[in-house]
Amino acid sequence: MASYIGSAPPDRDPTVGINAVDGTHIDVSGNAQGDLMYYNGTDWALLTAASSSSGEAVLSGGVGANPSWGSAGDFKNGGDAGGAVRTLGNTDAFALGLETNNIDRLNIASDGFANHTLGMVGNAANIATDVTTAANTNASSAGPMTIDTGVTVELGTNSTWTIV
Repeated sequence: MASYIGSAPPDRDPTVGINAVDGTHIDVSGNAQGDLMYYNGTDWALLTAASSSSGEAVLSGGVGANPSWGSAGDFKNGGDAGGAVRTLGNTDAFALGLETNNIDRLNIASDGFANHTLGMVGNAANIATDVTTAANTNASSAGPMTIDTGVTVELGTNSTWTIV
């Protein structure tokens, strides 16, 4: 391919049209499977897969910052032991659904009413670890229930536990 300095020859259009150059024409060295190309404000750059650890996600640094690899957050596979209360939800008036196998299994409506889509909810028939409920809490279990020797079930003030 010839290079030209100055004006282009009459038979060549020196402008590059929209969508006329694809990623194969942008030279970023070290291309490997899993690498991501991004614009760093000056030039095209690589976020290399080799610089990440398994399970990390691409994180946005916000406007004016480059993307990076990092933790996908508290609700990624395996969870996170961050040592603080976590919230899973949304901030609008829409329901929150939990899916398995691409089927909505548990749906919490915007009014807080929980609906288990299979029509039944199960619980373990045996309590093997200590349980303490909060105050003013109503709990229920489908029985019969057994409590292991040495295990304590403690109900908070003004709380009830109904076994049906």
